Amino acid sequence: MDLPVLQMDLWMQPLQERLMKITENPNFGNYIVLIFFIITGSILRVFNIGFQCLWTEEQYTLQMSRLPVSDLISTSLTSDVNPPVFYLLSHLSMVLSGFIEIAVRYPSVITGILAIPAMYLLGKTTKDEITGLFCAGLTAYLFPLVYYSQFGRAYAASFLIFVVTLILFIRIRRGDQQAHLPIFFGILAALNLWTHLYSIIPVSLLIIDLIITKKEIKPAIISGILCLPLLSIFLSTLHSRIGVSPSSGTGSGFGMKLSEILIITPREFFGSLFPYLTVISFWGIYQERKNRILIELAIIALITIIAGAITSFYTPFFPRYYLQVSSILIMSASIACANLIEPIKSRNLKLMFIVGITILFLAMLSGGITDHYFIQKYAC
Repeated sequence: MDLPVLQMDLWMQPLQERLMKITENPNFGNYIVLIFFIITGSILRVFNIGFQCLWTEEQYTLQMSRLPVSDLISTSLTSDVNPPVFYLLSHLSMVLSGFIEIAVRYPSVITGILAIPAMYLLGKTTKDEITGLFCAGLTAYLFPLVYYSQFGRAYAASFLIFVVTLILFIRIRRGDQQAHLPIFFGILAALNLWTHLYSIIPVSLLIIDLIITKKEIKPAIISGILCLPLLSIFLSTLHSRIGVSPSSGTGSGFGMKLSEILIITPREFFGSLFPYLTVISFWGIYQERKNRILIELAIIALITIIAGAITSFYTPFFPRYYLQVSSILIMSASIACANLIEPIKSRNLKLMFIVGITILFLAMLSGGITDHYFIQKYAC
């Protein structure tokens, strides 16, 4: 045998051994399915991203993102009702891409893609691997999450940050004693508000829960200090938006009425699948009714929705403002789906059912997704 051939065989042998170890790993199939969801979910979020014209809110993002960083931050904190984090991400995106308009959507695309593995970790942390895979699949294919991943506002970024915050919350609630967790949780809690102001409702409830159940006050102190600069936005909101909601009867022409919010919210979370996934989600909560943490999270989601409805009487409001709490309902629906296939003994057959069920959901959503890609919704 020639020496070069012998050297190549010696080099290939450890590589083959490593590949054998990977494929023999009992979680190998899980990783393949997760990668499949990430790739297909990424395609849905990237495909035809520039087809729809920039909508009114996106145009405003574009205007803010073109400002110098110092002006952007000062404007956001003094004369806007939106925190600066997403504007800063869009500004960076525009700088890197040469200031093309579509760049304001790139941060949403990236955070929307990252939400897929993040939801996998949330489901796995809450219950098990199968739940995590269902979470990833639903996140990859649900039309609202695809839509807002192609939308130049903070909704996809807010969803991702809230999911990571939930993962830390669950670990702390279960008694994880690592000293850094409350610190990271406090930082993420603040980052939620710096990304989207209306996340104050569910995030505050998470912090209150930790204070009551774990006597953990570090997150409250850290997030409180970090959010002090946002007080100016609260004051701006009180001055410019409180009392002009259509629900209050003063009618600014912006926002939704209470009746519209109650009807639209399930569709905002699940798209056209809302009749099915709403029921499945509640069924998952009922099945896990002995899981105190999940029940508390479901209550937090419900309180957030109710608070949003009440808020609509005082300020212009849309259900997408609390889109992040849909992660809790997606997780509970995933638990119900995981329980459904629990009797199946074969791991490979379970994985086939996970992919099959989620692709079925995608097929049921295909009409709305196709319209989004090929039918112009806004006047250019």
